[in-house]
Amino acid sequence: MRHPLAIALTLAGLMLAGCAQNVPSAVLRTATAPVEASVAAAQPERSLMAMSSQALSPISERQATVVRNVRYGRSAEQALDVYGTSERRASRPVVVWVHGGGWKMGDKGNDLEAKRAYFKSLGYVFVSTNYRLADPNVPVGRRAMHPDQIRDVCAAIGWVKQNIAAHGGDPQAIALMGHSAGAHLVSLAGTHAKYLAEAVGRVGLGSLRGVVSVDTSNYDLINTNGPWIEELVLNAFGKDRAVRRDASPLYQVDSGRQTPPFLVFVQGSAERIREARQFHDLTRQADPLQRGDQFQHVTAYNHMEINEAIGRPGERLVTPAITAFLKQMFGR
Repeated sequence: MRHPLAIALTLAGLMLAGCAQNVPSAVLRTATAPVEASVAAAQPERSLMAMSSQALSPISERQATVVRNVRYGRSAEQALDVYGTSERRASRPVVVWVHGGGWKMGDKGNDLEAKRAYFKSLGYVFVSTNYRLADPNVPVGRRAMHPDQIRDVCAAIGWVKQNIAAHGGDPQAIALMGHSAGAHLVSLAGTHAKYLAEAVGRVGLGSLRGVVSVDTSNYDLINTNGPWIEELVLNAFGKDRAVRRDASPLYQVDSGRQTPPFLVFVQGSAERIREARQFHDLTRQADPLQRGDQFQHVTAYNHMEINEAIGRPGERLVTPAITAFLKQMFGR
């Protein structure tokens, strides 16, 4: 039997998955191509660039290290776990994972077993971070709401840049990855230069090697469609339109400002797919080198299953695409 928290996360995820959103016409700058719902998993739209021949060995059990609950802020929720290596000068690529849960629940340890083994097999250092949650039982004014969550994620990135070398990671080779609400947060971190600059200093968005956004419906928080998603957004972002706009990755993409390459996964309704496609198209335009931005529509999994599939042995729909994307972004 699943743990009650896992059940709650599943229910919240299915709520998110079932709620489509409308993309405002003001940001429809490029035509969106129709997507066939019968396709099990869309193939990448453009061929990947040639990968580096540099070999990167997996992290062995003997070399593997785990450091839990490292504080990057004053709150107990501002903590992360590092799955690194005893090879202190290894300079391995780093993947920072941000969990989902509607911004109000979830934990850095959820659904990690397959992911931990997967990234270790790739030879990457893996970091999973918590952030302050928008607890609906806490009154507004004391509740953690935007921009608390995105500032926490960026502060975690700042900690990684400053400290990951001691865990065998390369501070110049960092990619972000998240699911659901976590996918929204990594997408915002990769497009909203202000919050990354607050935490890291004068480091541009282009310093991130890539962002993998796994099935969020929340690229636009102004135009929500359905009571469940509106309830979640209201809880974490409030009613103010300017605040919601500031928290919407779709409105933060600027063609004059470089963004990191994105790999966007989506499943669900036509509106959900259209919004994810629009966000992908805008970030692709903002990446001047177009270094492998990818979009994949997956119909074989629901909202929670797509997360559980990542790194699972023998999984063939999402894991190979993530592997190819990260190897291209890191060059190893």
